[in-house]
Amino acid sequence: MAAAKAALAAQLDALMGKERDVPVDKRQNKKLTPDDDEVDKYWLCGLSPYILFRNTRSDLGHWDKVTDDDAKELWDSYSQEKKDEYGYEYD
Repeated sequence: MAAAKAALAAQLDALMGKERDVPVDKRQNKKLTPDDDEVDKYWLCGLSPYILFRNTRSDLGHWDKVTDDDAKELWDSYSQEKKDEYGYEYD
């Protein structure tokens, strides 16, 4: 029962954001950037193996990183030289 509740909470966080239970007047509405630790670096670069192999024999297990569209859009706007400074594409 606890695992199902945690899975449902994770789905709601993905859909509505981590601040879904915080009152509107107290939300920080923090925008994620590509260098935040909670953003999935593989997904920023184009393909996350954790998403690709989900529910297959090669499933890599739970992945607690976020796939944020705003961070991806910001990443795509960077020049290749700036992307090279991060080194995500070489991991």
